[in-house]
Amino acid sequence: AGLAAFEKAIALDPDFTRAMSEFVGLLALQNFTINDPAEIAQIEALIERIGSVAPNSVDHLMAQGFYSYYILRDYPLARQLIGESRKRAPSDTRLLNIESFIARRMGDLETWGDAARESWRLEPRNQRWAGYLTNNLMIMHRYDEARSVAASVEDPVFGLAMLRTELNLAEHHNPLRYRDDVRALVERYDEDDIDATFALLEANLLVRDYAAAREVVAAMPELPYKPQQTIVLLPPKPSAQLLLGISTGDRELLGNTLADITTGLGLDDDPEGERRAKIHPSFLLLMAAASDSPDALRAALVTYEAYMRDDLAAAMGGQEEFCSALAVLEDAARTVDCLRQGASRPSDIRPYLEPLYPVYDTVRGTAEFQQLLSEFAAQGWLETP
Repeated sequence: AGLAAFEKAIALDPDFTRAMSEFVGLLALQNFTINDPAEIAQIEALIERIGSVAPNSVDHLMAQGFYSYYILRDYPLARQLIGESRKRAPSDTRLLNIESFIARRMGDLETWGDAARESWRLEPRNQRWAGYLTNNLMIMHRYDEARSVAASVEDPVFGLAMLRTELNLAEHHNPLRYRDDVRALVERYDEDDIDATFALLEANLLVRDYAAAREVVAAMPELPYKPQQTIVLLPPKPSAQLLLGISTGDRELLGNTLADITTGLGLDDDPEGERRAKIHPSFLLLMAAASDSPDALRAALVTYEAYMRDDLAAAMGGQEEFCSALAVLEDAARTVDCLRQGASRPSDIRPYLEPLYPVYDTVRGTAEFQQLLSEFAAQGWLETP
């Protein structure tokens, strides 16, 4: 939908360089992991076209920055280009947003956070920036600061209200209250988008209300598979079914879902593995965790660990998936080490939330996991086990 909108805008105004630059950004993002030669050629042609209309303009520099970032993966060059564009348009929050992405991937988390804070200062009524800053602070485990930012916004949108609700869990330590708060939020905001659906699903799983979790999944729409995409993502419903099946140990659900995914993506007619190679690493790991094949899961974990090692953003945003997959293997020592590391460095591991999920029930009774729970309790994240 985003690509089509920019194509339409460019057709209506062939000199609309910002639309062309954003079109470059979307296409480049789509080619971040696997390059499609035809789309790369299209990106390069668009950059040349912007240069012919407005050479060395903010939009021209921005498009080159996207290309350097996503296609060349030359992060210093991308940062230089976006920095030059920011000198010309210091109040452009879109440029700040791109700068924050680059800084995160380069491991400069202070700039990552400062860019989000500056965007919010420039556009104080745009809750997107407050939510972005809150999430950044949570990734860095600076929860008091995150709570202060989230609490300062009156009449928050659903996403920011959800972050507030999660931060409240870090104080009251009551999963049932958290689930009820999430359910109330979804009802109050009348939200039916995918983020709200997954928030409600995960909250139900947290309290082991599997009947309610199944109802959430059953109500999700059946969306088509898109195997033709450069990077293939699973539709929301099969993703949710895999999460539900792994959490409940429902092998029938997992088997049926994996069979549906195989058919939907044409994986049963993929002798060279080309279609499978296009699936995003997060979904490959989820599928392996659902497969009931320890060897397949171990192989997927090796691949996913390399993916996180090569990409700092993936390392921060993919630790939760990695830890939970280790729990599926019932590897208590590595699971605990993963969670402990995630809580001590920037990551999506929330020490007040992650260990409570049912996926960890496979190792919950071990001495290693009980020790971790005691450590988190002593740090004020959990109730004493």
